[in-house]
Amino acid sequence: MSVAPPGKSLPPPERPELPRGVISSGAMPIATWGPLVGWLGGFGIFVVASILASVPVAFSGDIQDPPPGFTFMGLVVQDFVLIAGVWLVVKSTNPFPNLQEVLGMRVPPVLKAIGWLVLIYLGYIVISGIWSTIISVPEEDLLQEVGADESLLASIAIAAVVCVGAPLAEETLFRGFIFGGLRRWHGFWPAAIISGTMFGAAHVFGSPVEFILPLAVLGFGLALLYELTKSLFPCIYLHCLNNCLAFSVGLSLGWETALVFVGSLSAVTLALFATRRLA
Repeated sequence: MSVAPPGKSLPPPERPELPRGVISSGAMPIATWGPLVGWLGGFGIFVVASILASVPVAFSGDIQDPPPGFTFMGLVVQDFVLIAGVWLVVKSTNPFPNLQEVLGMRVPPVLKAIGWLVLIYLGYIVISGIWSTIISVPEEDLLQEVGADESLLASIAIAAVVCVGAPLAEETLFRGFIFGGLRRWHGFWPAAIISGTMFGAAHVFGSPVEFILPLAVLGFGLALLYELTKSLFPCIYLHCLNNCLAFSVGLSLGWETALVFVGSLSAVTLALFATRRLA
């Protein structure tokens, strides 16, 4: 233990420097973990999260058709483990991680971010529309499986997980961590294609197989949005908007749709503000 001489104070402990080129807010965030860690580590985090998410379902006593509450708890556990897993791996590569500079947890130029967000989402909608005319896409019943249509309280709880928790957790994993790590390998294109494909494949157990390709396209578009804005925030907002739309359509909501969008976007904003304060 070091003791300072009388009248003098010890200097603060040194923190490891970030890689060159990540100090400027206009630079692309640079991961402190390698591409192999981003790929295999991200896959491992998702597998662990999926296994732990199945624990509440297993305790329900009916794995084939569990009560909605147990499925809901599984989704909560999954989102929490995704974020916690990324945080633990990032901390292992840098004891003092700057979340703004390694995971893109920073505010981008607002108008630029909105413009790219709208263009990319419109492109995704067009591609999804073309796909749905080629392939007969069945209706998704995940919301009914988790009991979102059983009561107002259930709808609010599921909306919080689907429209707020999922965008925060999945964008942190797939864009911030997996895409960020893979980008150090051969740049944007391989990283965007691989992370987008992983994003689509990750939904194979919760969505009809016909949704996998459009979701992979969405994953690629989100990686492109991250690349263009140098921030994870627009990706989270776009993911939130898409899930709000799917949630509202899935439950055939009317005027309540506006409440879903306003409430979810407000909750995401509060969460990102809290993240910025912690960072």
